[in-house]
Amino acid sequence: MMMMMIAAPAQVDLVGGYYDAGDHVKFGLPMAFTVTMLSWSLIEYGGDVADAGELGHALEAVKWGTDYFIKAHTRPDELWAEVRLDYSYSSYTTQPRRSLSSRRHLTCLTMPCRDGETSSL
Repeated sequence: MMMMMIAAPAQVDLVGGYYDAGDHVKFGLPMAFTVTMLSWSLIEYGGDVADAGELGHALEAVKWGTDYFIKAHTRPDELWAEVRLDYSYSSYTTQPRRSLSSRRHLTCLTMPCRDGETSSL
């Protein structure tokens, strides 16, 4: 596996998925873990979620994450594993919509990719 840090090219659509925290970084591994746990929770407790009238919302949340991973896998040998702003992410906290025009840095994993959690989705 090879990792590359590059400036975000305009042709890579990585809209979607979930930020790791309030710092506007999308990490593939924790996001994959979260989507996996949400999915397993729906398998185990889907009836209870449906009884509460929230099954549609929960399924949309899973789809939002999985659709992102599909988009992040742009070629058979390429997975975009991290999206962050072009400066120290730990000191940046604002609303995501205010940062959409900022240049992003991406971490690309080229195959063979052994990111087990993300690739298992």
